[in-house]
Amino acid sequence: MIPSPASLDRIFTTLKQLRFVVLGDFCLDAYFFLNQQLSEISIETGLNTLAVASMRFTPGGAGNVAANLSAMGATRVHALGVVGDDLYGREYLRLLSRQGIDTSDLLIQADHWQTCVYSKLYDGERELPRIDMGRTNRLTPASAHALLTRLNRLLPQADVVLINQQLQNGIHGPILKSGLAAAIDRHSDIVWLLDAREEIDAYPGTIRKLNHEEAVKAAALEGRAHDPQTEATVRRAADALFRRWGTPFCITRGARGGLCRDAAGNHLIPGLHFTTKLDTVGAGDSIFAGLAAGLAADLALPEALGFATLVAGVTIQKQMQTGTASEGEIRALARDPDFNYRPEAAAAPERAVLHGASEIEIVADPPLSSTIT
Repeated sequence: MIPSPASLDRIFTTLKQLRFVVLGDFCLDAYFFLNQQLSEISIETGLNTLAVASMRFTPGGAGNVAANLSAMGATRVHALGVVGDDLYGREYLRLLSRQGIDTSDLLIQADHWQTCVYSKLYDGERELPRIDMGRTNRLTPASAHALLTRLNRLLPQADVVLINQQLQNGIHGPILKSGLAAAIDRHSDIVWLLDAREEIDAYPGTIRKLNHEEAVKAAALEGRAHDPQTEATVRRAADALFRRWGTPFCITRGARGGLCRDAAGNHLIPGLHFTTKLDTVGAGDSIFAGLAAGLAADLALPEALGFATLVAGVTIQKQMQTGTASEGEIRALARDPDFNYRPEAAAAPERAVLHGASEIEIVADPPLSSTIT
């Protein structure tokens, strides 16, 4: 469901009025573009060097969520998390501040913490094995308590809180989880959203965003009969998870769109169709930020996910970057979107039912009053 022009106006107006807090795992995406013609033999090792012709740094993880909110027009976005006392942490703070994001509550933990960095090396358009930093981090009790103190200070003025959990060794340890769950319970007037890879059950009272594979795994559906790509499996997973949580949530399905589940049942959102090359890195963050923007403007959940689909539709067209979407870019896509209709039928051409001797595939029975010429 694509938002109406009136709904888009309400979203972009609301973004400028409300206060958003993004709490989560702040990761930096570092892109290094190689030029092998500049490679030389290292005197010390005798091995060929990898020559970097250019590089680019963009916020990832919770930082990309905050950056998307800011790019859409949110003027009061607070980042709450941890970076290391290193050059990548300092660059992260600079990037977020440059985008108008309040970084005063981003903690710097000097010991047992490296800024999480995903280093991506490109040889032309071919991506080489990624180099990850920050995989052995350990949040100290002092940092966990400091995060909760800062969160509780922000909550009386907060309208929307987005919780991101991306890292196994990130900020979501026992101390933070306990304190955060209590804060959610105390502040039920706030819109709380959760995007978690491992901690999907940790925070009751949130509106969860998960992808189809995470949903099938969380619902404990196993075996070949439960292909996470199919609509039937996603519906089955959604029903099982709603029985468990009893609160609304959204499941994203990539090019196949998404599904919202609430007390009224399942609501399918079509996916956008593109013929150009796409880069889906960071698409989940864009969806998450777009969903928060839609819900902050009091859109119904399906319409909010439709708006989020537009946000991600803009960012996935941007190559070799996490990417953000501006108001102008979102409005342009909303004016003339193309959709993937019946994607499961399109993915199985061997099962196509054609009209007579033509190449026209019949994907649904026409009404009895219709005629085909």
